[in-house]
Order: sequence, then C-alpha cells, then structure tokens
Amino acid sequence: MNVEDKAVWITGGTSGIGRATAKMFFDKGAKVMITGRNVERGEAVVAPFGERGLFIQAEMTSTEDLERALQAMLDRWGGIDILINCAAETLPYPVITVDGPGPLDQFEREIRVNLIGAYDVSRLAGYAMTKKEPYENGERGVIIHMSSLASVTANPLISGYCAAKAGLLHLTKVLATAYASYGIRCNAIQPGYVRSAITESKEKNPFVDIEQDIPINLFPKKVAEPEIIASTCLFMVENSYINKASLLVDGGVTIRS
Repeated sequence: MNVEDKAVWITGGTSGIGRATAKMFFDKGAKVMITGRNVERGEAVVAPFGERGLFIQAEMTSTEDLERALQAMLDRWGGIDILINCAAETLPYPVITVDGPGPLDQFEREIRVNLIGAYDVSRLAGYAMTKKEPYENGERGVIIHMSSLASVTANPLISGYCAAKAGLLHLTKVLATAYASYGIRCNAIQPGYVRSAITESKEKNPFVDIEQDIPINLFPKKVAEPEIIASTCLFMVENSYINKASLLVDGGVTIRS
C-alpha cells in the first residue's frame, strides 16, 4: 500500500518509535493521527503538518477513549487505512521476594495496556477498515503491532510485559486470519535495543549505562534509533505480500548460535 494520502493511526505516537514513525509517514505524504497521554508532546508532533496531523489524548485501557479517537479520525478524513500500534508500558517489579509473592496489579496493568489494549484498538480500527472501498489490489488496510525482543526472552522483572508481547505475536496471526477475507493485512515487529520512552527513563538515571547492557552478540553494537523501526513499518505497509508475519529487528541479539 502506497502511504501517500492514506489515513494512519499511530498509538503511542508522542515519543520513541511511535513519534519517529509518525514523522516518517508524514514525510511520505500520509495523514496521521497519533494518540497518547501527553498532550504537550502529542500536539508538538503533529503541529508542523497542519490538516494532515491530528492528536487525540487517549488511554489504551479505555475503550471509550479509543472509540472517540477513531471517530475524530473518521470525521476528519472519512476513513482509516493503516493502524500502527506502538503504545506500550512497563515498570520493573519482582515475581517473588523474600517476604512473599510479587504484586499482581502491575502484571495486570501491563497485560491490559500491551495486549488487551492492542486487541481493542485493532478490533475498532479493523472494523472501520472493512467499510471502505478496496484499492486496486483488493487491499483495504494494514495493521502493525509493535512487539519486542521481550516476546522471545525471559525477564522476571517485567513478566507482564514479556507475556503481553509474546501474546501479541499470536494475536497478530489471529487477527490476520480474521481479516484476510476483507483485504486487511496484520503483521508484527519485534524491536531489540531501540531508543524509546522506556530507554529514555534509564538514560536519565546517572547510575545506569544502557550501552553497557548491550550483549556481546549484538551488531551493530549500539542502541538503535527509533527511525530504524519506523522504516520497517513503512516497508511492511508498502509490501503488499507481507501478511501474518513477525520480524525481529534486533541486530541478531536473540540468536544464540
């Protein structure tokens, strides 16, 4: 699908991968709505693009917020062609401590934002896509989910995030199967060590050096800029034969041999 003049919804578009993806798609001539919680950052992302940009404050755990955002997009541009789900949340917490089991509330929150929220926004946007007239090749829309290398690695400090991102890979296949007859493709990307809102919080900590955390088997040996993942999104949208796929973009860090 050529992105020029297409209507794109990017969740989590106020920072990191979402922000970089929004700017790249703007530069390619798309109309982009971003959603997120930070109004100041969201409005700053879309401001340079006039009527081609739209920011709606929305929380991924609120169906009402997501419905309101979608309606604003439909009112502005009459439809939706592309959904890129970049919204994510994680905070470290233990599975078990010397005093007893770890907390449940944070695990539930991470599943709610990273997996249930992804399903919620996909079902809403996907249904809206089915109502459009198909393009020449029969395609009506594209959905991309941002998974993580955490989907294939085990970190007990972010157990809910790992579980949600792994679940997101299979959810992508389920949605791709459900939407295939409507001409809607669904794929996932598994970023590795990428500069994002999550790594930004570490970089501001004077006692943490994220460059030192990089494994020896990574190449290039650096934290990737979010534009790397944005370009992968663009590639997945433009290549109409990529469907029901997940792509690791991690510098090979998850390959152990």
